[in-house]
Amino acid sequence: MKNFVFIILLLGSITTAFNIEAKLKTKVKRKPASSSKELFKKYMNAHLNLAKVLSRARVNGKTCELSAYQSTILNHLRIAHQTNESEVKNKYFKIDTDDITKAVGETLSYKQLISPFSLYTGKGIEKALENTKFYSPAVGAFGYAFVLEFKPDSQLVYHQLDWTEDGMVWTEKKGAWSYHNSVNKKTGRPQRMISYKHSGKTKVFEIREFYSNGDKYFILINRNKESKWEYVKFYDQITSDCDA
Repeated sequence: MKNFVFIILLLGSITTAFNIEAKLKTKVKRKPASSSKELFKKYMNAHLNLAKVLSRARVNGKTCELSAYQSTILNHLRIAHQTNESEVKNKYFKIDTDDITKAVGETLSYKQLISPFSLYTGKGIEKALENTKFYSPAVGAFGYAFVLEFKPDSQLVYHQLDWTEDGMVWTEKKGAWSYHNSVNKKTGRPQRMISYKHSGKTKVFEIREFYSNGDKYFILINRNKESKWEYVKFYDQITSDCDA
């Protein structure tokens, strides 16, 4: 009887061993790890979708509540665009949705993303300048007080914030603008210049890239004639949305 019980236990152990071995040999089906391209695509879409959300917020007057600044939107678009160019390579990639165009479409930075141009060679800049706006720095709680609007066919609209008996009022003056290439006589560095004329006055500015707190801008810059150390600047993005 004892031998019989022993044999039963032995057979049970052998069966269990075979079952365990069979399970070990069975390949466990696992979900394949995401490819590098898929991860970059998700990363790209995350930035693009955030740019869309912030653009809609800005268009609907929620700039300050959600920090939907032009510089922030453009940073997300720039990351999405660069990720697509270097990693995803989707030829159908596009960023020109209605909300994005309304939010940042008049900035030279946006124009560079949808139709690249070069400050180094000057190629494509003149065309890109059409339908763009440049803003003066903030003046206290009133924000920017001057806007340069470059229209097609060399037409300029100069916007100025004036103080009147009825309060702050925007006035407009018509003028003209032109683009030309130049070279710095001291350094030999190529310069991309834009000049504009209104009310009988002509002013000339250099177009430069400018970085501040990680944000990229295009600026128009020229030395203030009243002080050799101060510069007159206009930014292609509003820098004072929520300063008031």
